[in-house]
Amino acid sequence: MDAPLVSVVMPTYNRVDILPNVLASILDQDFTAFELLIVDDSTDGTETLIRNIQQSDARVRYLKLPENKGLGNARQAGINMAKGKYIALADSDDLWISGKLRKQIEVMEAHPDIDVVFGDYLNINHVTHREYAGFANCAEGIKKLKIERLDDHFYRVLDGVAVGMTIKDFLAVPTMVYRAEIFQRVGEYRIELRSMVDHEYGFRSAALGAKFAYFDYPLIFRHVYPDSHTADTIRASQWYIKALGFNRQTCESINRPDLRKYVDHAIHQAYIDLMYYYGNAGQRQQVWNTYMNAWKYDSSYKNFPLFLVCLAGPTTITIIKNLKRLFLKSYNKFQHR
Repeated sequence: MDAPLVSVVMPTYNRVDILPNVLASILDQDFTAFELLIVDDSTDGTETLIRNIQQSDARVRYLKLPENKGLGNARQAGINMAKGKYIALADSDDLWISGKLRKQIEVMEAHPDIDVVFGDYLNINHVTHREYAGFANCAEGIKKLKIERLDDHFYRVLDGVAVGMTIKDFLAVPTMVYRAEIFQRVGEYRIELRSMVDHEYGFRSAALGAKFAYFDYPLIFRHVYPDSHTADTIRASQWYIKALGFNRQTCESINRPDLRKYVDHAIHQAYIDLMYYYGNAGQRQQVWNTYMNAWKYDSSYKNFPLFLVCLAGPTTITIIKNLKRLFLKSYNKFQHR
């Protein structure tokens, strides 16, 4: 096989039951000049599945890792294997919409100044049983983007990616296509991050000057399963705080105190969210520790009432939530009289 135009990099861990549909959504794209690099640190039957697919599709390359060292390690291993001019990121639980890759490569070939193309996505949460458009859910972050319309539903971002994604992250990794040269300019993934590694890399790319553009319609169906990294709220929050710590280091290394203030605010809010999750789990010592960490980034007393509620534990949290719901219901009825 000649060097492909695109390398699709997909880490996977114990997803054998849902992988066939995910792989089909990629391999059946109407753009075919790509290789699919599957980096596997699973303990299930994934290897057998991939070996069978390789017999009928030469575009599939497979790397078996000896142990699970996290998403950062797996993603970087795939990048190291990539031969393409462009690198498309994929996750092993999200479905690509037909035509996704063709549209992205067409605009990147037409606009050589654009380094990264992303897009909207449809979130399907199998934990909360909600479906919603990603950009609409991340409107606070999207609003920070300064944009220029290049075509129907396609926009160049002039500024604001790093700030916007710190306020509300709108970058869905499986919608993203990078120019391969970006990985030389920006550097490698943080392999010490087992999760939120793509958030950190997207932030670092933007902070170091990568040029972004996006489609304002969905490119993927993004699924959240009970065992997804984003489903475990305590674990996800812990890794998000670690990633934000690296973002803070990036701001300091390029002397961007203006950007660091947004990161500091995000760290504070992430600790407050984690405090709430600990409160719901009845882990009072962790509630106290987390509130003290949040205090380092914002010493105001605005979250002190929430701290007391979380310290009281899950029963009090439930009572307060129910009272708030009743108050809002009564208030809305009063407003519509």
